[in-house]
Amino acid sequence: MNRIGFAVAIFFSAVLFSTSALSYGVVEGYVVEVRVERGGKVLISFDREIHGSPPACSAGRKTNMAFTTLDEGGEGMLSAALAAQASGNMLRGRGGGVCNVWSTIESAAYVVMIKDAPN
Repeated sequence: MNRIGFAVAIFFSAVLFSTSALSYGVVEGYVVEVRVERGGKVLISFDREIHGSPPACSAGRKTNMAFTTLDEGGEGMLSAALAAQASGNMLRGRGGGVCNVWSTIESAAYVVMIKDAPN
């Protein structure tokens, strides 16, 4: 293998297997607060801390995830969060590994309401 090919292989291996590419938080808990701000920014507060490997940018906000309602996915996540809070069911959330809605809160990749969760 020539030097350029070797360098390309190393680069792609580093990108594929870097820990930052696999860093995201996961939470399964009750929704304590849903905050919607002007411009479509939404903050969900859970009753427990996010675990897994959340990004460093969210180190100070361990019970929150954020998203925006500026797309259909965000509108669906808002509906799920409000339904979970209103019905007393749990919400499972997975972060996206970035803080691009709020600079200190991990952005949600998806949320799922867990029906009839044990109390």
